[in-house]
Amino acid sequence: MEKVIVSKVEEGHLVEFLKENLQKIGFRCKGKILVKPNICAPKYIPGGVTSPKLVYSLVKVLRERAKEVVVGESDGYNYSCNFAFKKSMDFTKKYSLKFYNKLLY
Repeated sequence: MEKVIVSKVEEGHLVEFLKENLQKIGFRCKGKILVKPNICAPKYIPGGVTSPKLVYSLVKVLRERAKEVVVGESDGYNYSCNFAFKKSMDFTKKYSLKFYNKLLY
């Protein structure tokens, strides 16, 4: 049976929300996880790109459960994902997060 959770959550409670709901849906992982967040602009645009705070929180939670967590993205129409990530996802370097641009392969 598939499970879907839709909820409004305050920014300061993202980690707790994600942990609780990953447990509710029975999420388990032993290996590598790829997060594909839709970060194709150099700044956060609500409704247009994924919040960097959500991506950070999700990666933080997944790192507790998986052997490795990587973020993968492809170039957007107006910006390369490398440029967008450099401007909006500054935590990737701080936390030694692996980032892949699919167009590099």
